[in-house]
Amino acid sequence: FQEAGVDNIDFYPVVIVDVESGSSRSDYFAFNIIGLVAAADMGNSSFEDFDGLIMFDSITIDSRRTAGARLFRMAEAPSKIVAHKSIKSLAEARNLQAFRFHPIEVSI
Repeated sequence: FQEAGVDNIDFYPVVIVDVESGSSRSDYFAFNIIGLVAAADMGNSSFEDFDGLIMFDSITIDSRRTAGARLFRMAEAPSKIVAHKSIKSLAEARNLQAFRFHPIEVSI
């Protein structure tokens, strides 16, 4: 991710232990995407508001609000992560299968 210009992410080493066998693996990392970006163009997005919990059907991002961030969590829905197409290309090139990408609209 850093290779693709992401500078708002922290990585942490992870040890996975099989409690039955006692074997472990330490070739994993967890990560934290730092901060929230309020970039949703709510007027052009389709969503339902459940008492402050936003559930998007489709999202339009206002690119002027991203400040050039290539990977960020949305302030409007913190469980949603937005990735620039360069991140998607990198993940596909490296065959990182833990990620699923869905297209969104971008307004300028």
